[in-house]
Amino acid sequence: MTRAWSGSGDVSPAPAALSHLRRILASGGHPRFARMVEEAERHPDRDAVFTWQLDRVLDGLAAALPLDDGPGH
Repeated sequence: MTRAWSGSGDVSPAPAALSHLRRILASGGHPRFARMVEEAERHPDRDAVFTWQLDRVLDGLAAALPLDDGPGH
């Protein structure tokens, strides 16, 4: 089993999901997915994850705002 989905650590997937992931990885049929799991951070920086997610939300809100045509418009 890869280090990222070994089930140890502070947070792990639900047992059913972990079992399913193990079957997918063991099949050898999804090498890109296996590499992604292997290279995943075991304990990502929560502040960095929050900042990344907040940036996505703020970018979406900014895109939904009307364009500012400048002063007096």
